[in-house]
Amino acid sequence: KDVSSLTKRGTPLQKHTGEVTALAFSPTGTHLGSCDAARQVIAWELASHAPVSSAWTAHKAKVSTIAWAPSGKILATGGVDSSIVVWSIVQPEENINLRLAHDGGITALSFLSEDIILSTGHDACVKTWRVQI
Repeated sequence: KDVSSLTKRGTPLQKHTGEVTALAFSPTGTHLGSCDAARQVIAWELASHAPVSSAWTAHKAKVSTIAWAPSGKILATGGVDSSIVVWSIVQPEENINLRLAHDGGITALSFLSEDIILSTGHDACVKTWRVQI
């Protein structure tokens, strides 16, 4: 379909300061997680179009991937800084930082359960992490 025939819907979510690199809806459908090249991670409350808290910035470089836990209360992000950061929308000031999780950076994340994360990286490995926040 020609893009000119499409209709823009809703209000843009604007808070990022860098290029948005990844996004994911929570399993509950109530939140959207987004991350960017300026190290920011934002969990948006979709009903209000407002961030859960100010932008999270625990990564030291571009954030490249994002995933939600099955409950929709926890999300994890991975970046080119080789870190995985686990965030809580219930306690936005809390996070867990798994530094140097993969050599060369994180390429993908997926939750196996509420406390188990699978990750892949440029080191050609798939790893499993147990986290509790």
